[in-house]
Amino acid sequence: MIGGFNGTARVEGQFFLQLRPMLQIEGQWATTAACDRTDIASILLLEDLVATKSATFCHHRTYVTRGMADD
Repeated sequence: MIGGFNGTARVEGQFFLQLRPMLQIEGQWATTAACDRTDIASILLLEDLVATKSATFCHHRTYVTRGMADD
């Protein structure tokens, strides 16, 4: 709701759909992004990194080594 209200959903959508494909970075891809300021709704459909790249995510107790941070 907040993303639709303050317009950040529109900016995030522009980043993922327009700018992200031009960058040579490792990150998620978006397939759809939209917001409706009338009813303050927004959606950003992102790639599932666990399914596509076998990603694992840390949590608040994960010890991060210097090598992990550098990588």
